[in-house]
Amino acid sequence: MQRVVIDGAGTGVKEFIRSLPLQKGGVELELEGRIICNVVPPRGPFSEAEKAALFERGRHLVRMSRQRNQGVPERVIEEEVSRAVDEARASHAP
Repeated sequence: MQRVVIDGAGTGVKEFIRSLPLQKGGVELELEGRIICNVVPPRGPFSEAEKAALFERGRHLVRMSRQRNQGVPERVIEEEVSRAVDEARASHAP
């Protein structure tokens, strides 16, 4: 897993991160009706049941994504991803 250190981030970012209602299961972040990530609190090793549930959740999200994009031309998906990446990069530009 990649680590992103936010020590140098702006005050708004730090306040947002601190305000997340983190519980054992974590929290999903949604943007424009789409879940863009899950934030899971740090903890010890997962039990086998927790691992199985986590993997099943991941498989479920992949199935949903494939269903949502079924019949969508590859070019359209590439454009949406490229646009999202550009927006993310622009929001982090100095």
